[in-house]
Amino acid sequence: MLKIGNSPYAPQFKVVSSPNDWSEAVVQDTQRQISKNLSETQLLQEKYWTQLQEKILQCEVQIQFPKPGPWHYLNFNIGRPNFGIRAWHRKRDKDIGVLLYISGQDAKPYFHLLRDQKNEIEQKFGETLTWSERPDSGESFILLTKENTDPTNETNWNNQHDWIISKLVLFNEVFRKRIKVLNVDDWQLEDIEDE
Repeated sequence: MLKIGNSPYAPQFKVVSSPNDWSEAVVQDTQRQISKNLSETQLLQEKYWTQLQEKILQCEVQIQFPKPGPWHYLNFNIGRPNFGIRAWHRKRDKDIGVLLYISGQDAKPYFHLLRDQKNEIEQKFGETLTWSERPDSGESFILLTKENTDPTNETNWNNQHDWIISKLVLFNEVFRKRIKVLNVDDWQLEDIEDE
């Protein structure tokens, strides 16, 4: 029997049932979504990257996957500061892609040192890459785009993810060793004047 203060005695009960793991998971997921205050588009973006991550784990591909989030792109480490691989999807443009980005004060020289290897690099890819110096932004990009691909079409995600995975692997294989040995002192300003 249980008594509180001057109240009459009351029977004491034992809890026979407690919430199972499923209900706790639903509550936690709901709270996470509310606390993030994500839009429908952001939820779809996070789902897109989460499913890509799951597929990469199933394929046992040697890619260090960043935490999926509610963004239209994800950056992957390629082993050197100011360089990275980025996968993206754009709902408005209906395309997906993978690129190597180069940033920092030496982005321009590094970009040109890689562009000096353009023929050999594109031969490894088996297709033409887009080389975008973007001198005013402080970043340069080397990219592949798959157009006419709607990232909101979940029934096509399997094909999109296969394409992205194959390009992530290729970008990693082709560029990792090259950027590791890049030396800014090997670049001369007259190199671009000759192009």
